Amino acid sequence: MLGPDAIATLLVIAGCFSLLITTRLPADMVLLAGVAVLVFANILTPSEALAGAASEGLATVAVLFVVAQALSDTGVVSWISYNLLGRPKNVASAQLRLMAPVAVFSSVLNNTPVVAMMVPAVRDWARRNNISSSQLMIPLSYAAIIGGTCTVVGTSTNLVVNDMLKKQPGVDGLALFDLAWVGIPCTLVVLGLTIATSRWLLP
Repeated sequence: MLGPDAIATLLVIAGCFSLLITTRLPADMVLLAGVAVLVFANILTPSEALAGAASEGLATVAVLFVVAQALSDTGVVSWISYNLLGRPKNVASAQLRLMAPVAVFSSVLNNTPVVAMMVPAVRDWARRNNISSSQLMIPLSYAAIIGGTCTVVGTSTNLVVNDMLKKQPGVDGLALFDLAWVGIPCTLVVLGLTIATSRWLLP
């Protein structure tokens, strides 16, 4: 049987999802407002509400955003657009040229900043090569997501889980490539399926 605090928490979560779906309010504003409601209702203590801000995983994501921005500002993204991606012969070739390096980058940088860094470069690259960007954005997203599963730092989820493991007595957490034996085969499968089926599934 759910208690009053659990019911109130579920209602706040449902309200946040409703606002995210039906309004244009920034996601950070909606979610912080939800946390504030729980604090003012004495369901969360201030220390519990701020516990996530002290997470090692969150700090790692923030640092990786800085690294991604540095790569963009120093011209690395432009170099990727002009040299690494090159001039593909067709859409399938373009998707392979895009997804393979993005998956690699996403395994050592967090996938969120990788996508944010690559979107302008991919849009410009698609325009220069007369390829619809709609044929490339979903492959970009999929490559970043699945590439991030190869290492601990690749996704925010892995970092959070690793942070929780370290808090368990007698557990050292995950090494950088402990997930690669699952992530790499999954990455190859996703890249192959996306390229093989995109002609029918992407607009």
